[in-house]
Amino acid sequence: MRRGRRPKRAPRAAERRAFRRRKIHPLRAGMGKVKRGGAPMEGGSIGRAIRRIRLIVLVFAAAGIPAALTALNVSGGRAAAEIDSKSAHEAPSLPALAPEPSLPALAPDRPPTAGPSPAPVTASDWNGENFETIRRLRIPYAVRGVYVTGWTAGGPKMADILALIDQGLVNAVVIDVKEDRGRITYRTDVPLARTVGADRERMIPDLDGLLDALHERNVYVIARLVSFKDPLLATARPEWALRLKDGGLYRDAKGVAWIDAYQQPVWAYNADIAVELAEKGVQEIQLDYVRFPENGSVVDRLVRYANPDGRSKAEGIADYIATVRERLRPYPVFLSADVFGLVTTVADDMNIGQKWELISPRVDVISPMMYPSHYAPGSYGVPKPDLAPAAIIAAGLQDAARKDAAVRAAGYRPAAIRPWYQAFSASWLGTGNWMPYGPAEVKSQITAGEAAGIRSYLLWDPANRYEAAYFR
Repeated sequence: MRRGRRPKRAPRAAERRAFRRRKIHPLRAGMGKVKRGGAPMEGGSIGRAIRRIRLIVLVFAAAGIPAALTALNVSGGRAAAEIDSKSAHEAPSLPALAPEPSLPALAPDRPPTAGPSPAPVTASDWNGENFETIRRLRIPYAVRGVYVTGWTAGGPKMADILALIDQGLVNAVVIDVKEDRGRITYRTDVPLARTVGADRERMIPDLDGLLDALHERNVYVIARLVSFKDPLLATARPEWALRLKDGGLYRDAKGVAWIDAYQQPVWAYNADIAVELAEKGVQEIQLDYVRFPENGSVVDRLVRYANPDGRSKAEGIADYIATVRERLRPYPVFLSADVFGLVTTVADDMNIGQKWELISPRVDVISPMMYPSHYAPGSYGVPKPDLAPAAIIAAGLQDAARKDAAVRAAGYRPAAIRPWYQAFSASWLGTGNWMPYGPAEVKSQITAGEAAGIRSYLLWDPANRYEAAYFR
């Protein structure tokens, strides 16, 4: 495909509307809410405002407004809320490492209540301060989510995901918006992304239409943004890449170039993408590959980091997350981070910069990737972890609870825990070390999480094949 040229100016609203007329997401077809010319009725700034309103309605419905808000008074388009001091309070400040105040995390989950949404919130009710009030409530929202690639999200296979949603089995999707090759899956207006051609391969031809289709079904939309495994940007901007001491690009065992996670211009780039998605109306930004490359001791001997301040890897990652959070503060969007499953257990940062005690207070949700196949033999005393999914989940979440207790003891509020569970088969482990993962194996992980008090979860299958029986 021919490399796109950087536009000389941002597209005008009329051009954006014309683009939507040409590229309407298949889920919008036949839904009865499309203008004669084919453009979604809720495109542009109006659409973003409506999606923000829908987010508030979703949060209110999940939280149970009478218990959460003592009163919601709307006057002159501004909302003020009295909050029960037992259900929400200001968390203490974070250390100097990340000076913003810690926002309260979500409360222990309960299943979302059935029934119609509460009275709609009008556009005049919306303002950023009101969302900060909502954010400081303990919001019990039990997420049952699945991972969706850009190709699935933008193509006919999305109908399979939609069927699970329409059956009431899935209420959240994690959509690739920037994947681990550095490609942005939709048409972006972020200048750097356009310059390096990150959005040349637009897997999702009409992200706005897709968001409308999902929000009309009250689906909680999470945008997965890969942070530092970005070979596209590393190649286009080698000055920001991890560099060998002889000056060449560092590449991992698979030949993939990485961004140096200390590079603050890349923090800004990822934050720009996150802000754009917040403006489009996603409910959550999920930072993935928010780390340095694994095999850190080997990498440390080979590369020279852009780290003049001498920060540890964990401090660098924490500062990056705090930077993204600050950029997102004006928007009605939550922030989450994916971490290795063993981060719930180990005392250090695994030499990749992921330390539970530093990440958890800086995000709303933390998602340990607790795939049993990814644990070494003997982990938690389990000889073959892939054959004992419930035992791995139970042990990992028990350790996570201890980590959270330490965070609270230090005076901070930890994030809600929402694990990733395995919905794929790890045949590469070899005979006797793996088993096919079907409904029984997936449900055993979900049940183990519930026994530990965790009702929210996400399922990962890179092929995006999810069975209804997983959720029943």
